[in-house]
Amino acid sequence: MFRRSDLIKQIIVSGLFFSLVYFSLFYIFNQLFPTYINDIYSLENFWGISVLGVPIEEIMFAFTVGACWSTFFEFIKGYRTVKID
Repeated sequence: MFRRSDLIKQIIVSGLFFSLVYFSLFYIFNQLFPTYINDIYSLENFWGISVLGVPIEEIMFAFTVGACWSTFFEFIKGYRTVKID
């Protein structure tokens, strides 16, 4: 974001979109396997905040992955979005 301010909007939108997709899939998974989080996760290391049973850390992870991955190729290759009038 600091080196390519033209990508800020795409970074935020992509992060939010992937967070929504990840959250939805995680929520469905929790409905199918309700004891999974308690059985697998070390919840004492978490903040204890969850949204519909999905730990907030998972949502934050999804936002970070979505934000980084969406613009990775454009950043590495130096591609720029061109407006067509």
